[in-house]
Amino acid sequence: MNIITLEASSVAGNVTTTFECPTNGNWEILYGYITLTTDATVANRWVRMGPFKADGTTKNICLCSGKEVVASQTDVEFSFMQGVYRETAFINNVIQVPIASDLIMVGGELLKVLVENGVAGDSYSVRIKVRDLGSRAL
Repeated sequence: MNIITLEASSVAGNVTTTFECPTNGNWEILYGYITLTTDATVANRWVRMGPFKADGTTKNICLCSGKEVVASQTDVEFSFMQGVYRETAFINNVIQVPIASDLIMVGGELLKVLVENGVAGDSYSVRIKVRDLGSRAL
């Protein structure tokens, strides 16, 4: 089993980032880190991450923080981790978001990251660690 880093940087805020679990593989999501820089557009934003079925539209689960990024915040960080509770406030512009232990994706499923209400002038970067479980039966 290998640990894989899924990364995307300088993604426009109105663009969804998608990572696909290999058809003959399985991933366990270990943790994720997302940074968001917003532009001057007045809008609250929500950062979301989650696995989808292979059709790309059916969510398996939504991993999202308990607090929106308000228009006055410009640089914020999201730490998606196992074993933490869902925070409802940013502390020093950082918020923790829980993910389930043993969060498994099967071959063909998609891991999506998006900024709800994001605009082209926003920018985010994402780094997610997954354990590649290979093709073994789960």
